[in-house]
Amino acid sequence: MAAHKNVKEPQRDTDNDESGAAGKQLIIYKSAAEYEKKIAQLSQENFDLRLYCYNLEEKIKKTGSGNNAAEGSSTREISKLESQVRSLQQSVERKANLLLQGSAALDQVRQELEAALKSKQQLCCAVKQRDCEIKQLAAGNSVLSNAVCQLQQQLRCMEQR
Repeated sequence: MAAHKNVKEPQRDTDNDESGAAGKQLIIYKSAAEYEKKIAQLSQENFDLRLYCYNLEEKIKKTGSGNNAAEGSSTREISKLESQVRSLQQSVERKANLLLQGSAALDQVRQELEAALKSKQQLCCAVKQRDCEIKQLAAGNSVLSNAVCQLQQQLRCMEQR
């Protein structure tokens, strides 16, 4: 691909899954920061492609219509690059939507976790309160058992008299 002398040819990324061609790598990102980094990279590539197209169009305007074969090749190249730009824009939009969906899912999980934690704390308080009640009943039961034993002894003494 012939580029204008002042313009770098844009870098191509291998994770564009639009063509479905064999040998393409699917990169799985693990965090929103990685998605943002990839989106920024794609945005930069989009900008580079647009600048490259602009410079090709300017070059065509300067050279005029003297060379129809070169003009046709440049037009095809511009069309190809514009198609790649659209594809990259769609990819960026999809990834941005995925980030929004992931963020919403994380918020929902966070809310559910907070509700579960609150419920757990309430259950712990209820268990502690029941434990205290059981200890009080056990202490009361001990006092009653001692009183019953004393009454039984008194009854035996009375029966023996």
